Amino acid sequence: MNWTKADYVILGPLDFIACPIGMEHRFECVEADPGKDEGLILTIVSGDSPAAIGAPASIRHLLDAGIFTPEQAEAVLENTGTPHW
Repeated sequence: MNWTKADYVILGPLDFIACPIGMEHRFECVEADPGKDEGLILTIVSGDSPAAIGAPASIRHLLDAGIFTPEQAEAVLENTGTPHW
């Protein structure tokens, strides 16, 4: 399939997508669970190049949601080379 910048796909709970290396992409939660103000999207970046980067705001959300412990959040930021909050 030849994707363009205008192409998109909406995934449901437990769905996944894999993007080819070098393909520009972004993720957006378009609808939170009923009764929630925010949704949660899990992304996994693999490979050695480019290095994975964890946005401090995203790590903070995982920490605030109780998904990460403070130690886990710190380890993610240390291992990805992301500046600390």
